[in-house]
Amino acid sequence: MNAQKAVTGVICLTAVTIIALAIAGGIINFSRVPFWDMWDGTLGFIQRFDDNATHALLGQHNEHRIVLTRLLFLLEYKVFGGSGLFLIIVNYFCLILICIVFSLALYFRNKAYPTPRIHIVVACLLIAAWLSLWSQNNNLTWAFQSQFFLAQLVPLLSFLFLGRASLDQSLSKPWFWLALLSGLLSYGTMANGVATLPLLALGALVFRMGGVRTTILAIAAAIALKLYFTGYQSPGGHGSLSESLMNHPVGMMLFVFRYLGSPFFYIFGMTPIASKFALFGGAGFVIVTASLAALVVRGRKLHYISLGLLLFTIYIGLTAFVTSGGRLSFGQEAALASRYTTPALMGWAALFCICSPVIFSLFRERSSERFAALAITAAGALFLAKYQFSALEPVGETMHNRAVAALAAELGISDSHYISTIYPNTEVAMDIASRASMSNLAIFGLEPYRDLRERVGKKTHAAALPDCPGNLERVEAIEGVDAYVRFHGWQFDRNASSNSDRIELINADGELVGYGLFGRPRPDVASAIDSDAKRSGFTGYILSSALDIPLIAKSANCKTLGSLQRSLVKSRGPTSDPESVSITVQDIIDTAGWDGTDFAKSELEGLTVLGTFVESDEDTGTLRFKAQDGDTFLYRSGPTSGQQFLKLLGSNKQMQLPVSPVWTLLEIDLPTSAREITQIELTDQGKGWGEWSAIALRPAETSPGQE
Repeated sequence: MNAQKAVTGVICLTAVTIIALAIAGGIINFSRVPFWDMWDGTLGFIQRFDDNATHALLGQHNEHRIVLTRLLFLLEYKVFGGSGLFLIIVNYFCLILICIVFSLALYFRNKAYPTPRIHIVVACLLIAAWLSLWSQNNNLTWAFQSQFFLAQLVPLLSFLFLGRASLDQSLSKPWFWLALLSGLLSYGTMANGVATLPLLALGALVFRMGGVRTTILAIAAAIALKLYFTGYQSPGGHGSLSESLMNHPVGMMLFVFRYLGSPFFYIFGMTPIASKFALFGGAGFVIVTASLAALVVRGRKLHYISLGLLLFTIYIGLTAFVTSGGRLSFGQEAALASRYTTPALMGWAALFCICSPVIFSLFRERSSERFAALAITAAGALFLAKYQFSALEPVGETMHNRAVAALAAELGISDSHYISTIYPNTEVAMDIASRASMSNLAIFGLEPYRDLRERVGKKTHAAALPDCPGNLERVEAIEGVDAYVRFHGWQFDRNASSNSDRIELINADGELVGYGLFGRPRPDVASAIDSDAKRSGFTGYILSSALDIPLIAKSANCKTLGSLQRSLVKSRGPTSDPESVSITVQDIIDTAGWDGTDFAKSELEGLTVLGTFVESDEDTGTLRFKAQDGDTFLYRSGPTSGQQFLKLLGSNKQMQLPVSPVWTLLEIDLPTSAREITQIELTDQGKGWGEWSAIALRPAETSPGQE
């Protein structure tokens, strides 16, 4: 008996740990910077709402009409300041409500059975842990994703209300009307919500709830569907359900199975074998649901809770089916997206509640069998907890990159390298950000971003701040931008109770010429200076005109003196056009180690590729060539940077080359004192994974415009 109590305690403690880790992950991953769909879906919506409230509220977002979530957006941006915190809290609040609903369903499902209360409590904890799995982290940590919870929670309530209404024929009781109301509300969650009322009508028919109630639900479904699809436009870039069903029925079936089994993909390590677990798990989900539905159709009476949950599992299956039609063109991996695991997790929780009396019977057997069941449950819970610790993985670099992207947007700098980490279309993001910045909307009305664009070039003062260790390290050219360059460095104040978010660069005339944001991980500084300096790195933007002059780098607590040297190249964007290259292989003076190629072993028409990738990423080399101001060459590198440099020979000018995953045109941009033909040295000292470099030059016999 004591052993059984100990194992039960382990199960409960593990379940609580899983839930706590989900909360901790939300805190660690919180960012105020709008991410992905939030740009057009939230900031864009608020801007459209001020112009035409009704159209903005009811209009499509892709194939969805997310009316309920947009009401939450209005609260976030009109009432709570637009930091995104309220919407994240809503996500977790929805998760709590879902856990409560399933716990109540489990309780009422087993109320008539001799199930000990402790078993119900432990099972409720396990359901809450299951529903809190970090596989759905996209929905928990994105402020835009409340509709993914609402699109399952509202229909779930509707089906459970209908199940309760099946116990009597009276229309005077509230359950039927609550089912109808929540069914109507489902249309304002996501596109899959349109299946709720038709399923309610079908359920009323199969559950033999009478012609009146069935007719009411059928008429409501027809009207709601008509209204939903009035003015509806199919979103571009998505597949067609009918086309996918006609041409790829097997692919759709496999997609559905993977969708429904997607939590197992994450639990088992996100490997190809884990994908098989997802596939077979989803197939099992379909088989069990279909078997239960067949029993009901043949007249088998189920508990009213089971009836509602069965409709919900069918709803989840339909969601997977419709999703497969629109997303199959993106590949089978799309079925395993983090956001899709929320409906899958809820579907499995529903099946557990339906089958719970049989499961609980295993724990009512003899002592040895009960202990074995408890031990298996504990092992499963511990296995889930092992995966759940991924919620604590460090995201400092990711959060810093998003913050820098927002800084670029506030300053009006189209830095695609960073902005692409928060939105796929830089031009659209910059347009939305420009209008948001003018009205101080959301993050652009909060520190450390508020009114930064207007302050550039204005007079300020460095005050009598103490000096602190730090360094202005390097600059990087920004593709398509000449007025600003990107800069990096670090600063640390040992005496400060808290570090500043922002650093300001001030020239000798007291003018603000640039801003940076702290938060980039710097383990090297932490090792050399102080263990508390692990996030002392900063990234920002400075006017190109402020390079090569003395600067003051001022934070809230101290200052550092230094300067930033002009970059020796400008990025002119991705290309493989030989006509854009002016430097030829005849200009090469010396090469050592650059007799390889790039990782992809590119063969570019009209160009010669030279690279440090001979046998592996560990290969290094040095290349020297003649060039003059304005000359161009193509450059490509591995995904890891830090040991690739360009140096102007005969001077102390050197720069670190940027990461360039695709062939990019670099233009030599020499200082005024070195505008004549000179020598350039490219060095790749990187021996780690992803550290290789390559250039592409014109063959010796050609030059631009010459065949």
